[in-house]
Amino acid sequence: MFDQAVKGGFAYPDKLDGWIAPEWASFSRRRNPHTPWLKPEHLQKLNNFETVLNARYPTVSDLKIRTWHKQVLRTLGGWRYRLRVYDNPLELRAMFKLISYTRPEQAGL
Repeated sequence: MFDQAVKGGFAYPDKLDGWIAPEWASFSRRRNPHTPWLKPEHLQKLNNFETVLNARYPTVSDLKIRTWHKQVLRTLGGWRYRLRVYDNPLELRAMFKLISYTRPEQAGL
């Protein structure tokens, strides 16, 4: 698989300083990895799925959101997750914004 990635334009940094560049930091955290084989529509599908997954299984490390917020998120995301409907989760994004949901991989513990 690595050989195919190299043929597609993937290359590791050739200097030590290259590893601390922002694109490699986001690559290592799996946040928009800028890999040449991922097309924008693939990234959109991944982001939509992640939104549904975060709603269905909200983080327990965000102490700002209340229990009823988590229940609403589970309800809104539950049907989408169960039926595998991931396209355009606008209601979930609106709810995340309304309750100021913080993804654990962005905020840490």
